[in-house]
This record gives sequence, C-alpha cells and structure tokens, in this order.
Amino acid sequence: MRAGRSVLRIHSTTFLFMARALRDMGDGFVAVLLPVYLLALGFTPLQVGVIATASLLGSALLTIGVGFLGVRYDHRQLLFAAASLMVATGVAFALVHDYALLLVVAFAGTINPSAGSVSVFVPLEHAVLTREVTDAARTRMF
Repeated sequence: MRAGRSVLRIHSTTFLFMARALRDMGDGFVAVLLPVYLLALGFTPLQVGVIATASLLGSALLTIGVGFLGVRYDHRQLLFAAASLMVATGVAFALVHDYALLLVVAFAGTINPSAGSVSVFVPLEHAVLTREVTDAARTRMF
C-alpha cells in the first residue's frame, strides 16, 4: 500500500451477512405483522393460517427447486432474482386484498411468516459462503 492512501477492503461475506441480518429482521416483523394485517383486512384466523401455510409450502418448493437447478446458474444472479421476488411479494401483499390472489402471491412469493430463516436465500447463501472461504475457515464461518 502506498503512503497516504488507505484502501478499505470489505470481504464479500460481510455483505452477505449484513443482507441476511436485514432480511432476518424483516422476516421477524413479517411473522408478527402479517397475521395482524390479514386480520385487519377482514380475513378469518383460518384464512390467515391457510395463507401462512401456502407461503411456507411455496418457499419449500422454491428452495428445493433452487437446490437442484441452482448449480447451473450464477449464485449472485439467483440472489438478485430472489431479492426481486421478495420485493414483488411485498408490493403485491400491500396492493392485493382478494383472498384467492393473496394465496397465489403467498405460494409463488418469498414471504416468510415464521420466525426462522426458511427461504430460498439460505441454500444460496450457504453455496456462496463455501465458495468464498477456505476449507480451514469454513466451519468458523458457518
């Protein structure tokens, strides 16, 4: 390094961890606020539970699909696609008030009504982390 010039170098895993922290915080809010929001729209507790179930089932299928097909695609592009789907899901939930359409959005989207991290992001992040760190540092990283 030359004198007088400082270079701040942030490892790509830092960005991944920051994004995950923000997403997990948002998922925590969704787990609490989504049922309240849906009940405020006039849906019954059973309908709210069906929407939550549909979203978890859709997320599980999407995660399995990315697990099988993701090896063929760039992980960064898949992470951006998943983030775009997450934004689209949030916008759709804010705009759509029809129960049948909300079921479709919940199933096809990435909304996470649980407190844990159960989404398409998890296997993608794990794949990126294994690529970014050495074998010796992998256990510590996880």
